[in-house]
Amino acid sequence: MAEYFKLPCSNQQNYVEIKLPQSVGSTGTSNAAVATGGTEIVCCVDTSGSMAGSPIHNVCEVLRDIYQRTQKDYRLFAYNTQTDTKRTLKTLSEQNGDLQASGGTSFACIFTAIKDFLLQNPSSKTFIFMTDGQDNEPNGQTLKKSIDMLKLLLSGMTNSPPITFHVIGFGEVNDQFLNQIRTFGTRQGLFRYSTESKELQNNFNDMFEYALNVREFTIKLSSGKTYTTNSIDNETVGFLTNDDDDLSTITELTLTDDTTTTRNFCLTQMKNVRPIHLLRALNLISPQNEEHVRSIQTYLNTIQITNSKNLMERLEVEQMHKEIDQRMMEYRQLFTQLKMHQVPERVKLQLSALRHDPIFADAQRKKKLDLRINKNVDYFKKTDISGILQGYKDSITSDTWQMIKQQKQEWVDVYSNEDIYEIFTYTCV
Repeated sequence: MAEYFKLPCSNQQNYVEIKLPQSVGSTGTSNAAVATGGTEIVCCVDTSGSMAGSPIHNVCEVLRDIYQRTQKDYRLFAYNTQTDTKRTLKTLSEQNGDLQASGGTSFACIFTAIKDFLLQNPSSKTFIFMTDGQDNEPNGQTLKKSIDMLKLLLSGMTNSPPITFHVIGFGEVNDQFLNQIRTFGTRQGLFRYSTESKELQNNFNDMFEYALNVREFTIKLSSGKTYTTNSIDNETVGFLTNDDDDLSTITELTLTDDTTTTRNFCLTQMKNVRPIHLLRALNLISPQNEEHVRSIQTYLNTIQITNSKNLMERLEVEQMHKEIDQRMMEYRQLFTQLKMHQVPERVKLQLSALRHDPIFADAQRKKKLDLRINKNVDYFKKTDISGILQGYKDSITSDTWQMIKQQKQEWVDVYSNEDIYEIFTYTCV
């Protein structure tokens, strides 16, 4: 099923949501396994002298934790003025102490190492590239040549398995340069930025969670227009159309996932636009100026977030509403600072990172809601409710059971999606 509606706060854009068939989801298979397939994740960590102390310790701690959780021996490229490509997360976990942070920073050495690695291993790769500084010779020919050579190699890999660069910036870094790295690959990567070393752990965790679970979808409308979108959701894929797309004349679309499986969907206008649909659409908008932010905030305040009868949907709606509201406030503050005569580099970095924030917020929200469900299920498994059930059994007459049976199509457990009538029947009888 594929449905669309026109965004109320936009003159032209439409939001399209595709309900994925069960076979496209993670039934019987973890989402990470479906998403990553044969993709190899490589961590590139800056070990220059400015990383000494808390920064390098926090990075090493989170990488050890990732290895303990995944038990996968991901490659680790440590670089300063030289690059060590022989390490892995396992060897880091087994060694005493952290990586040694010393010396200057040469991006040329890490870009050359990545190029050589791709030449020898031309398969799907995701690089998580972390740095806290600038090159010793930012305008030097050595750096320029290494970038040109890496780009040349990647330009010939457009029909090969995807290569992605996700970037984590920390401290005194350059926004334009890091965003350039993010676009090196055959797919554009994401960007995270922090000013405190303790945030590095969250940033690495966010990047790993995303890299492990993301799936890419290509959508082709019957008009011939093509869109590409990424999703970590097993149930739906949503995207915004361009301003000039009139979907009223489009009747179907084709969805191709990253396993090259293609499915056709009929496209219809959404009749029942619920708050969760509106918020999913707003979550995809990246405002370009302060006026755009105000229009989003104005519409956000009109959305009724307590109308859903589904408990889990209502919880998600409330959380999404709060996240978008907070994000728009941050946008307004940053756009105000951008009006300054001399804009601090930190403001540009924070704005770049904020544009990618909805993606990570989606993953964190989903994780929290799943954890809440598991805790509730755990509680009922451990709690003796036999007395409560006996009370129900004693108080429900045959006429009452008949009344329940007539209404049972409306009774669904929001946690398990099971028929509550059936649950009561095999529990109480």
